[in-house]
Amino acid sequence: MDDDYGKNLIEKIINHLNANGIIIISTYTKATQYDKRHVDFFKIGSDGSPLVKRGKNWDNFRYANVKFYICKE
Repeated sequence: MDDDYGKNLIEKIINHLNANGIIIISTYTKATQYDKRHVDFFKIGSDGSPLVKRGKNWDNFRYANVKFYICKE
């Protein structure tokens, strides 16, 4: 994957969440939903990988499935 993958993905996620969107990050065993309350849970790692906060730790989700949804009210 290219070097800007993490930066571009994090930017897209933050913009989507700020627009009241919903993000679902899923792996083989678990899926987690994020909304506007979770904007601060995302950052770019020192190696350019996208990271999401889990407790006190940061998980790399470069190879996880990321889905973008719009919540219609």
